[in-house]
Amino acid sequence: FRWPRAGADAGARFLTAAAPETQPRAALTAFALVAVAALLMSTKGILAKFMYAAGIGVEELLFLRSAIALPLFWAFAVWKLGLIGTLRIDRGPLLVCLGVGFLTYCGGAIADFEALRRIDAGLERILVYSFPAMVVLADAVRRRRIPPGSQILALVLTYGGIFLAMGGFDADLLRENLLGAALAIVAAITFAAYMMVNQQASRNTGSVRFTTYAMTGAAAGLTVYFLTAAPPGVLSFGLDGWAMLAVMAVFITVLPFFLLAEGIHRIGAPRAALIYTVGPPVTLVLAHFTLGEVMTWVQLVGAGLVLAGVLAIELRGRDGPRPASADAAD
Repeated sequence: FRWPRAGADAGARFLTAAAPETQPRAALTAFALVAVAALLMSTKGILAKFMYAAGIGVEELLFLRSAIALPLFWAFAVWKLGLIGTLRIDRGPLLVCLGVGFLTYCGGAIADFEALRRIDAGLERILVYSFPAMVVLADAVRRRRIPPGSQILALVLTYGGIFLAMGGFDADLLRENLLGAALAIVAAITFAAYMMVNQQASRNTGSVRFTTYAMTGAAAGLTVYFLTAAPPGVLSFGLDGWAMLAVMAVFITVLPFFLLAEGIHRIGAPRAALIYTVGPPVTLVLAHFTLGEVMTWVQLVGAGLVLAGVLAIELRGRDGPRPASADAAD
């Protein structure tokens, strides 16, 4: 699997892979893998809300989640590449991997989970899911070229939807959601930045090696964040808190990554990206029934516009040229 190239279809292909011919049963299995990954990820914000209610702070959550998840990513890399293959990386690419993980995955995670302390889980999921539009916009700025009309329409839908989802013309609701929504958008921007850097850097390192070292850089950053920002009396929660942390690390962080990667390997990124769009609506429904969250009809229209804009980008990506196959093989 590969992260997308920074190009016209980059927003659609958040992971790229060849789309091999599959028999119906094999295709159904691949669809199920991607759908399960999306469903697992859709519960992230909801579980985080329960963890906050149990007295687990953002600093503890992020530090312990990375501490549990990082060995699993390394174990996968060693299984995939071997220990020598995993460690075989030049100093320059190593610093790039560590640095991008520190700046994007660490900074993005802090922004994301701080957003969850301030806004509803459903709104957070919608805003973070807008990252393909961030990729398209950033690429247009980088290339100093106006995007084609179809992408401009998709961007208008997405950013108009973000405005409405935040509260739209309801000044009180907009003001209430402003800081949390801004943090969620920062998280989406960092995710988009990670994808764009990944596409370039993984040409030399390979995607598995890149991900492993980026996660290592993120874990280092989150450790520093924990040691410097955590208030006194941390790590004092009970077994329920530790159980939720384990679920967050294993079933909502690592397992979806592996399921998504395998699903993409079987059916390709464009179809997987479309299946993955079930995540935000599922979050809205689950948040309503488990947390009692309620969005106004204007916010729901905004959420629908964001999904429509992202789908327009992804559908266009299906017809666009495939990324060059120059990426280093893992």
